[in-house]
Amino acid sequence: MCISTDFSAQYEHKASDTRTCEHPGRSNMDVFVVTHSPRVVGGERKVTTDIWRIFSEAKGSSLFHNQALDDIVKYYQGALTAKLRRVYVFSDGCRSQYKGKKNFVRVAQFPSRMRGVHLVHRFAASHHFKGPHDAYGKDAKVLCRTAERNQKVRLASTHDVYYFCATKLPAPRRGGVTAESIVESLPAAPPLPPRTATRGIAAAFYAAWKLRQQRAAAEALAEATTTEAASAIAARLAEAGIEVEVPWVVEEEGAEAEGQAGAFLHVSRAGGLARCARPHSMTQTIFAAALTPVRGRTLRC
Repeated sequence: MCISTDFSAQYEHKASDTRTCEHPGRSNMDVFVVTHSPRVVGGERKVTTDIWRIFSEAKGSSLFHNQALDDIVKYYQGALTAKLRRVYVFSDGCRSQYKGKKNFVRVAQFPSRMRGVHLVHRFAASHHFKGPHDAYGKDAKVLCRTAERNQKVRLASTHDVYYFCATKLPAPRRGGVTAESIVESLPAAPPLPPRTATRGIAAAFYAAWKLRQQRAAAEALAEATTTEAASAIAARLAEAGIEVEVPWVVEEEGAEAEGQAGAFLHVSRAGGLARCARPHSMTQTIFAAALTPVRGRTLRC
């Protein structure tokens, strides 16, 4: 059995319309062209060729390659009538995927993992490994990209790409069949459901996010030293959709707090916030939980 393999370029799950600076997810595909079962029919030698496309979110590596290779060899051990004794693998010389120590260890251990099947891995010369495996890798990506561009389907994940190719591209395209002709017969994709804060589990995440934003807003208002500054912060938060109550700030004026040791608590109405801090200037404003403002009162903590 002979196998030609190579990793195809990454597929970006980009929709037909994207937002500014949007970064879609990416998937990797490892293509295996498997040739097996040589035979003579009518005086001519014929073989059977199968195309394997392995999709994953993982980056192309020797681990990715060897895991897919193990699964393919195990499949043919049970599918072929003749006993499989040797597998020839042809690839390029990429160090991180094939021509490196991590892959050499797996090649040496291959007979022990595959019940005596020997693996012969041959590396092509630099810039001399173009073949059908490259075309079969582009075949699936062009079909997915054409369907996305024509708004026939939304392939947002690796599994979506795999299932779409498995159902719409069960065999390699032949006889002048183009990706446009395949996509043209597909129905239009249904519109996405609106994003609301009351749908299922999204409501819980939205509520938690809203609570975190309100807490952060309260902390920002607590840093304001004047009522005008607090009002300006509240106005900016309102533009972002976060409604907060502007506290009534009491400013401690005078030189009584200046130069005194220890921490002091200045009391005002601020919706249940309290903090102790050492005064650092002539005017020190700290919020505390109080229903009514107490003007000019300083408490030692």
